[in-house]
Amino acid sequence: MIAFVGRAAESAALQASWERTRTGQAQHILLAGEAGIGKTRLLDEHCARVRAEGGHVLRGRCWDVGGAPASRPE
Repeated sequence: MIAFVGRAAESAALQASWERTRTGQAQHILLAGEAGIGKTRLLDEHCARVRAEGGHVLRGRCWDVGGAPASRPE
């Protein structure tokens, strides 16, 4: 896989959320932004890190399709 660079602030926020989860605080993350800015890659990297540390990840997607309600789950 290609090296993951940048997104330090976003990665730190996701890591902080994971650390809170490990102390028993439930977390819900909504990642949003323009198409093509790296949301999927950021989440892929974070999920891999969580799984490597023994965590479980539930993941959903919402499509921005003409005529569909905004953020409608897939």
